Amino acid sequence: RVQVKRQRSNDPFDQFFNDPFFNNSIRDVKYAIKSDPVKISVKELPAPPAGCTFNGAVGKFTREVVLDKKETKTNEAVTLKIKFSGKGNIKLIDAPVINTPPDIEAYEPKVSENITPAPGGASGTKRFAYLLIPRKTGEYKMPVESFCYYDIGKKSYVQIPAPEINIKVAKGTESGAATV
Repeated sequence: RVQVKRQRSNDPFDQFFNDPFFNNSIRDVKYAIKSDPVKISVKELPAPPAGCTFNGAVGKFTREVVLDKKETKTNEAVTLKIKFSGKGNIKLIDAPVINTPPDIEAYEPKVSENITPAPGGASGTKRFAYLLIPRKTGEYKMPVESFCYYDIGKKSYVQIPAPEINIKVAKGTESGAATV
């Protein structure tokens, strides 16, 4: 930006504002600049170990799996919450696969994020809430897939084992409508 002086005129308003502050205006001037090129060295990640389902998560993470009820009745909703916390590219974490038995209806998870970007990498939490509705009585085991990420500090892959969700379902109402 460059200051440019205005030309004087016979206009009475210009005479009234005959002050150096009001007689100057600013004009943008384009100027081409050039810098030295910046070299970025990108290292390729090593191949993940066998049994590690790697989806691109790099950083340091933890996982919490919570079922709101261990015992319920048929046609009553249960919520399974899975929370990932940590620092890294947390947005790339996909919804975990839950192997539900055919007698339990599972709906797509509700996803919520609380991520704060920072120069050293983003940090925060990403939550997945699954609505599960058991339709028949019994005891069910539902394995959740293991989570594998690359830890930059350790320079290796870390695999968080898959927890198994156990739920006991007693006889409830016979209607197909779920209580949510």
